[in-house]
Amino acid sequence: MGQVLLHPRFPQDELDRWKAQQRSQLVQMRATPAFLGLERLRQALYGGDARAIVAGFALSLEWVNGVLSQRMQAREYGLAEDYWDTYPEKVMAVTAAEVQRVARKYVPLKNVQLIAVGDGSKIAEVLSKYGPP
Repeated sequence: MGQVLLHPRFPQDELDRWKAQQRSQLVQMRATPAFLGLERLRQALYGGDARAIVAGFALSLEWVNGVLSQRMQAREYGLAEDYWDTYPEKVMAVTAAEVQRVARKYVPLKNVQLIAVGDGSKIAEVLSKYGPP
């Protein structure tokens, strides 16, 4: 089993079918109350920083399909053998300044649209700092 995880060899049509199934399951899973509750708990415990990303990564290792998914991603994207071993420490090393620098480079602010749903009288003041309605 270890060799299969370390050096997977799967026909491309099987990989494509598996990826489509995983995407479908992920969409379904993200809509469940349990998942939404865990997301809120993670946000409350770790905030929106790198710790939340690392915590999500650690939780993904609790299931075989999470580990298999990582192996398949490593193969698909040509990642280094130790990519997932060093992932948490690399995520924690990213600074807010680096994220802002990359966002300024790759996110075209001229085309940004903010969509808000809710009672307009309650959210208008909060949203006003982002520009006119």
